[in-house]
Parts: sequence; structure tokens; C-alpha cells
Amino acid sequence: MPSVLVVDDRPVNVQFLNDLLGYAGYHVTTAGDGVKAMAMVKEQQPDLIITDILMPNMDGIAFTELLRANQKYKHIKIIFYSATYKISDVKKLASNCGADAVLPKPTEPRIILDTVANLLGNDIEKLSTPTNFPQKIPSSVKSTLADLDALSEMRLAHIAANDIGINVEAEKRIESLLHTNGQFAAILDLFMELASLDDADTIQQIIFEAAMKIIPSSYAAFSVIGQNDTAPKLLLHNLPKNIFARYEDNPSGLISRLSKQSGSYLIKDKLCMSDLPSDHPPASKFLGVSIKSQQSTVGWIYFATDNDDHVFSESDTRLAETLLSGGLVLYENKELQELVRAHSVKLQVEISNSKKISRDLLEASRLIGKTEATTEVLHDVGNVLNSVNVSTKVTTDIVARTNFSGLSKAVAMLRDNEKNLDNYVTNDPKGKLILGYLEDLSQDFINNKSHLNSELDGLQDTIDHMKKIVELQQDYSKTSSLPEIININEIIDISLRINDDALGRHGVKVIRELTDTPAILIDKHKTVQILVNLIVNAKQACDRVNRHDKQLVIATLNTTGGIIVKVSDNGGGINAENMTKLFNHGFTTRKEGHGFGLHSCATSSKQLGGTLTASSDGAEKGATFELELPLAPPSHIELNCSQVS
Repeated sequence: MPSVLVVDDRPVNVQFLNDLLGYAGYHVTTAGDGVKAMAMVKEQQPDLIITDILMPNMDGIAFTELLRANQKYKHIKIIFYSATYKISDVKKLASNCGADAVLPKPTEPRIILDTVANLLGNDIEKLSTPTNFPQKIPSSVKSTLADLDALSEMRLAHIAANDIGINVEAEKRIESLLHTNGQFAAILDLFMELASLDDADTIQQIIFEAAMKIIPSSYAAFSVIGQNDTAPKLLLHNLPKNIFARYEDNPSGLISRLSKQSGSYLIKDKLCMSDLPSDHPPASKFLGVSIKSQQSTVGWIYFATDNDDHVFSESDTRLAETLLSGGLVLYENKELQELVRAHSVKLQVEISNSKKISRDLLEASRLIGKTEATTEVLHDVGNVLNSVNVSTKVTTDIVARTNFSGLSKAVAMLRDNEKNLDNYVTNDPKGKLILGYLEDLSQDFINNKSHLNSELDGLQDTIDHMKKIVELQQDYSKTSSLPEIININEIIDISLRINDDALGRHGVKVIRELTDTPAILIDKHKTVQILVNLIVNAKQACDRVNRHDKQLVIATLNTTGGIIVKVSDNGGGINAENMTKLFNHGFTTRKEGHGFGLHSCATSSKQLGGTLTASSDGAEKGATFELELPLAPPSHIELNCSQVS
């Protein structure tokens, strides 16, 4: 037996589909919203789902999208069953979110069953509308049909007994009931046609015109006031335009009662004119019906006549109730549809604006990222430039100390005595000094050359590192530099050499505790950048304390699958409240600081697949930074240790 899940928050719709599909042989379960329906789908996995669109908690669209996102439920057929939207709009929604079919409210039972059978591949004829299926119609219609059924049976019984007198009475009653039943059928057909209209005011006008045809009268009025309306919408027949302008002045009058409380008022004769507005035309009979819906829409309709030959009946009351109740439902649905459309337009505008804002924010974020990256690069370049400046000054001092002027004088003296050079350097007091001077000058040149070579080597490393920093900045939005196989101790040597002179000038003793470590596959210059920052940070921490034994300890440790580089100092230390903010962008405890260095180090550590942590026992007790690096970056982690050792 095929199973169908009906999802709708209106009990009347649920009951209708439950009865219809149940009579047709389907196993039917129901839910009041998408959340409950989702739970039932997981538990029962129905073959087909018929769902309303607008529902509390989770609407039909979200429910359908959730189902279609799960491969397990993609086979379930889904029908949208809605009176809120135009059928063309619902079809677009269905296509967008994966529903298989669309049915408007109301739809003839046969069409519903045919649609279900087609989707499930069932025998359509076998599952067509049962002949004994009771249509869901208003209770007033049920009552009339019950009377008709009872009187029909009475008529047949009396015909069988040849009781012509009673049969004639029954015939008249049956004729009247048949006429009334025809009127109800016309009303139901009218509602079917009105369901396709879009404008609420047009629906009100058509219902009023139909009411005057079904219930003839001299005068009539129809009023509707929705939840968000400030004034009632009034339609009049043979009545002055402003007749109800002051009806509230008579709170006990019929119009005041109709506008404030639900109910029916039937006066077949002797209507008191004081119950109507003062300028109301003369009338002797009155029929009024008032209904307040669940959505707080209030509607009332009344008919009045001065024709003595016409009498409003109980049947007229039922007809008026049916027209008004059905009309209010349609009116509310169209008002809601118009509201949804208005909100939809507003939402589309907001989405469009939101997209623009998102683009602007994305561009701003990109620019901020560029600015931050540029600032960090400038910070790193600044650190390296300090070393360049020191090396340049040392080189300049060495060149300045070299006595080139003495050398030129010695050459001039030798040139003046070149014809008697042997005697000049052997016997002449000045000549004998030249050889000793040249020996001293030669040794000085050798010493200075060694010193200059050392400085130039360091300067070349520093310049190479600075160039690489700039290149990384230029390429940061494209690809990072390629990793290379190198020993971490070599990277430490380069980092210390860049800071060597600065550490010496500030009296910071460097202690190396380097162990034998395997080679690693890593971005060399990014690692140097991190260590240079940590060394500069340690030097600055030592400067903040008044002690003669300033020291920086740099050590390496082997771990499973990686290496730890520890940079420790005995400087100013870190307060406990600052530990959590240490790597935040812009955080610094130095007046001249800007908070880019440590933030940049932490970011670069993550990019290398490693981590950077800090520890300190508090102020004036130094600090330790631990840089843990993998043997290979994340994208090359499949390399085994033998390949990088």
C-alpha cells in the first residue's frame, strides 16, 4: 500500500486529504509543519509528500530543500499544495527547490488522485475518486443535504403507501431543498473560480454581487476590515454613500453589533428602524451575518427589504454564512499573497543591497589584509635594515682606518730614489723605515680584508633575506615561495648573524644549545623571518631591565615528526594578563611598538604548518618562545623522514 505524508497547518485541509487519499487506498500520515514532517520522514520514509508552503516553524520550501539535500530521501515524490501564490509562482518555486508537482487550493478530488497516481505509477482508474466519498463542505450545507436525504426517504415511503397528501408536502419541501442545494453548488463553483484571482478587492466585489443574486433584497451592505486595515472596505446596494459614517453612535444598533461580534441576525417581520442608521431607507425584514476569522479579519454582510411578499429564511442564513466565511478565507489568502509579494520585493532589494555590502566588505577586508601584510613586511624589512646599517657602518669604519695616505707617500719616496733603490732602503734612515711600514700595512690590509669579507658575507645574507621578504609581499596573493631542504641550525645561524652586531652593542650574550637535528623541508626565508623577529623581541626585552648579565638562549629539540626551536631571554618578562593577547594584531607593551612582529610570527608559523607559543613566570623574569615546526609542510607531509634527513 503506497504511503502519503500530508503536511499542512490547517486542520480542514489535512482532514480533506486524509479522507480522500484514505478512501482511495493510500496509507496516510499527517504533520502540521516542516519540523514535525522531517521527523516523520526519518521514521517512516513515505512514498509521496503533499505539503503546504506557508507553515510555522519550517515552511514547505525549506522542508523540500532539506529533503532534496539528503541522498537518502531524493526518491520521495513531493507535491506543493497551496492557495497563497499564483500557480505560475508556485511552479517556479517547485522547480527551484525540487518539488515534482503543484496543486492549487482548492482542486477537484479527481485531479488530486490522478496527480498522486501518476507520480507513484499507480493504476489511475483503480484509484479514481470513490463514489461514496463525502466532499468536505460547510456544516450548513451538510445540514441541508441531510434534510434532503431524510425527506427523500420519506417521499419514497409515502409513495409506496399511496399517501398522496403527505407526498405533495414532501414534494414541495424536496423542491425547495433541491433549489437550496443548487445554490450551495453554485457557491462552491464560485469559490473555485475566485481562487484563481489575485486582487482581494475584486474578490469582495464578486462575492457581494453573487450574494445579491442568491438572496434577493431591496438593500444590502458588505464590509471587510483586515488585521492591518485602518478603515473598513464597504460595498453598498441601494444605500446612501455615507450611511455608516456614524453607526458607532448607536452601540446597540444592528450594524454596531455586526461589526463587533460574530453571529447571525434574522428578523422576518416588524424590524425596528431605530436599530438601523437614521438615514437608512424603510425596511421591515433584516438578515445579517458577522464572522471574525482566526487571522483577525472581520466581515459582515446584511440584507434588508420592505417587500411584504418576501421573507428571509433559515436557508438564506446558511447561504449568507457560507458566502461570507468562504469569501473571508479567499480575501485573507489574497491579502496574505499581496503581503508576501510586497515582502518578497523588499527582500529582493535587501538581498541586492546585502550583496553590494558584502562585496564592499570583501574589498575592504582585502585592502585591510594588504595593509596588514604590507605593515608586517615593513616591520620585517626594518629589522633587517638595522643589521644592514650596522654592517655598512662597520665596513665604513674599517675603510676609514686604513692608512691609504701613508701608502701613497711611501710609493712617492721609492719613486724618487728608484735609481739607487738598494742603497736607499739599506742605508738611508728614511728608506730603511719603508719596508717595515709596508710590512705593517700589509698585515693591516690582511686583517681588514678578513673583517670586511665577514661583514660583506653577513651583509649579503641580510640583503638576500630582505629581497626575499619583498618578493614574498609581491607574491603573497599568488603562490608562496617553494620550500627547500635545509638544516634548522643553518637557519638559526643566518638569523643570529643578521642580529649579531645589534646584540653585541646592547651587551646581550648569545648562548647556543643546538642539538643534531634532521634536515627539514621548509620555506627558508619565512622561517628566518620568524626567528629574526623572536631574536629582536628578546633583545628588546633585555633592554627593558637593568642588569649586566643580559642573555639570549637559543636551543633546538627533536620531537616526533618535527623540531622545536626555543628562544629564551632573561629580560622584562610577560604579565599573566597579557599572555592571551600576546599574538593579537596591534597588541604591544612598548611605547614605540606597533604590535605587528609577534602577530606576523604566529601567522607565518601556521602557514608553515607549525605553532608558536610563549611562556613566562611574570614581570622581570624573562620569557621563552617555542616555535614547533614539522619535518615537512602540510602539502608535502607524505614525504617520509628519510627523504628530508
